[in-house]
Amino acid sequence: MFITYLLSLFSGLFYGITESINKHITETRYSPFSYAFLQYLLNFLIFFVPALFFLQLSPLNIAYLFMLISVIITFASNAMTIKAYKTEDISAMSILSSVSLVTTVLLGVVVLSERLNLPKVAGIIFIIVGITMIFYEGKRLTASKGLLITLAAKILWGFQTLFDKKALVSFNVVTYSAVTMGILAAIHLFIPLVQKEARLIFNKYTAKIILSRISVTAGAFIYFWSIKRGNISIVNTNVDTLFLLSSVLIGIIFLKEKKNIVKKLSGSFLCTVGIILLNFF
Repeated sequence: MFITYLLSLFSGLFYGITESINKHITETRYSPFSYAFLQYLLNFLIFFVPALFFLQLSPLNIAYLFMLISVIITFASNAMTIKAYKTEDISAMSILSSVSLVTTVLLGVVVLSERLNLPKVAGIIFIIVGITMIFYEGKRLTASKGLLITLAAKILWGFQTLFDKKALVSFNVVTYSAVTMGILAAIHLFIPLVQKEARLIFNKYTAKIILSRISVTAGAFIYFWSIKRGNISIVNTNVDTLFLLSSVLIGIIFLKEKKNIVKKLSGSFLCTVGIILLNFF
């Protein structure tokens, strides 16, 4: 069991590396949809062959509706996140990502009738305070457009988690990933200039893009392997915590995001406490 929980930490680290690379290669002159198309297409190619061997289609029509809703939310939230990459620090954006956990918990209470206890309420408060620190300037709250876009994207991400959870009851992970990534890539083919810009981006950042896709695939594989063998609360805590801390540290150390370091470190600490409270109790 120790190996399972140790590996789950690497899942969060791989996710943090992926997001940091995505931030690093994002240029203002290219459309967010062009970057998203590359992500979806390469993800689809990675999952396509395994999906042929482990194909599992759902007999339930409602599962396809859940999948479609998840695809729509993913389309919007990922494009918004990539747009925010152009102006905001990954170290700040990763802290705001914690709001998706709050959304997921609240949806669980409202939609799935899950129990909301005192530690979870405390966890929500810690995360909200941690996020608020990013918006606090001087003696008042201020927010750039990019940070507001990030916050909205991560709230949507919380909704996406709910529909993914419902759909995955009837699909295996490989099939679901291949189908959703394929649909998202196909949708982007109809957006003007996406294919042309995607080729330019890929030619310029080939190694980094391939590394990001390998990293995100490794993170996802380790995550699903870990939750099958260990306590999901411990696994989720490990993954979310390492994603947050690795993104913040990579942003500060390697991407030279030196602005508001104290706020970022304080916010990440508070959000980490919130993550632990939400997952363990």
